[in-house]
Amino acid sequence: MNHGHDRKWVIVLDTSAFESGIPGTGGVPLFTTGSVVREIGRRKPRLMALIEEFISSGALKVRDPQRGSVNRIIKSAEDSGDAPRLSPTDIDVLALTYELSEEGLSASLLTNDISMQNTAHAAGLNATGSFAKAKTYITWMYYCPACHHRFQRPPPDMVCPYCGARIKRKPIERRKSS
Repeated sequence: MNHGHDRKWVIVLDTSAFESGIPGTGGVPLFTTGSVVREIGRRKPRLMALIEEFISSGALKVRDPQRGSVNRIIKSAEDSGDAPRLSPTDIDVLALTYELSEEGLSASLLTNDISMQNTAHAAGLNATGSFAKAKTYITWMYYCPACHHRFQRPPPDMVCPYCGARIKRKPIERRKSS
C-alpha cells in the first residue's frame, strides 16, 4: 500500500471512536459504516443526534463495504487470530478502511479496539486509537486447557468440540509496530 503524501487522507471511525468523542479533523473527511450508526443509535441516543448533524452537514459519510472487502478482512482476522473477537460491525469498519485504501485514499482507522488495530495491521492498513496506538501486534493461538487440542480457527462459541472445556488463547508471535 502506497502511503505517499500525494494521496488524499480520510479517517474511518468505529463505535469506540465516536464514544470517545468525535475528533477535530482539520477538514479531513470522516467515514463510518451503517452498522456503526445503527449500533450507536441503539446504545447512545444522545450521541446519535450529533452524528446525524455530522451526516447532514456532509462532514461524515456513511458507506457500507463490498463483500470482497469484507472477505479480505475476515481472512486477515483469521490469520492474526483476532477473528473470534471481532463483531460484524468491526469487520465492516475494517473492510471499509481497506476499500478506501484500495481506491487510492490514505485511509486511517480510528479505534480503541486492540483486536481491530491488530487486524488492520495484519491487512496492511493504518490504524490508531483515540488515545494510544498499539505498540505491539500479536498473532494468537487458541487451545483447550483440558485436552490440549490446538485450533487455528476456534469454534464461534469458544467451547472445545472434543471435551467441552472453554477454549483459551495465548500469543505465539509479537511484532513491534512500524
